[in-house]
Amino acid sequence: MGTNLAPVADGIESSTGDIEVARILLAVLFAAACGLSWIPKAKADLVSIGLQESGVNGGRITTVDSSNGMAGSLSLSYGSFLLSGSLAQAGTAGALLESTSLSAAVSSSGTLHIWITAQGLASPAGLADIVSDFTVGVLLGSTASITEATFYSAADALYGTGTPLSSVRFAKAASATDFSYIDFTGGLFSITEEYTITLAGPGLVWGTIDTADPPGDPPGDPPLPEPGSLLLLGTSLIGLGIFARSRKRL
Repeated sequence: MGTNLAPVADGIESSTGDIEVARILLAVLFAAACGLSWIPKAKADLVSIGLQESGVNGGRITTVDSSNGMAGSLSLSYGSFLLSGSLAQAGTAGALLESTSLSAAVSSSGTLHIWITAQGLASPAGLADIVSDFTVGVLLGSTASITEATFYSAADALYGTGTPLSSVRFAKAASATDFSYIDFTGGLFSITEEYTITLAGPGLVWGTIDTADPPGDPPGDPPLPEPGSLLLLGTSLIGLGIFARSRKRL
C-alpha cells in the first residue's frame, strides 16, 4: 500500500485512433484481469454501480448494476463516455469494498461520475482505522484528470456521502494511500467509492479504489489477488506502443 507507481503514459499526445486502439486492447485486458482475479462469493452485502453526467437522466445517478457481493458492467455507452468496464466486490479478505473502472471519451469531452456502493455492511463494529487505497494506472489525453474518493454512511445509504473518508486528484498515473478513524457503532452501514473523470477531448482513464479495515481480515479467508496486476502490465506495454508511434510522427 502507498507505493507510488511510475507514470504509464503521462503527457503523451495521443490521436483519436491511438485512444481507440488503446481502449479496445485495455478492454480485453480488463475482462481477462477480472476473470482471473475477482472471486465472486455469496454475500449479503448489496453492491451497486451508478453513473452520472450533467445533461443525462436529468443529472441524476443511473444505477447500471446491483447484486449481492459483486456488481459489474462492460461496454456501456453513457452520455459522452464509453464505460469499457467497471467492477466492484465487497466483503472479501478484510476489504469493505474494492472497485476498478476503465472509461473513455473517444470524440468529445465531459465529466463522468462513477458511483459504487456496498450496503448492509456489519463489520467492523466500534472504532476502526479505515485504509483508502487509490491507484490510476492509465491517464491518456490532453488535460485529463481523475479524482477518486471514499465515503461512509451510517444510514446505510445508496451512494451515500454523509462522512467523507478520503479524496485524491490525479493528473498522471500514480497511487496514494490515506487513513481514516471511524466509529462504526450504529449498526449496518454503507461504503461508497466515487470516480470523477474529466476529459477535454479524446481520452482514456483506468483506476482502482480499495477501502479496507486491515485488522479485521476474516480468519481462513484467502487474500484476494490484486485485480489490476495483469491490466497494469498491459497498460505499460500499450503506453510504450503509443509513445513509440508518437515519436515516429515527429
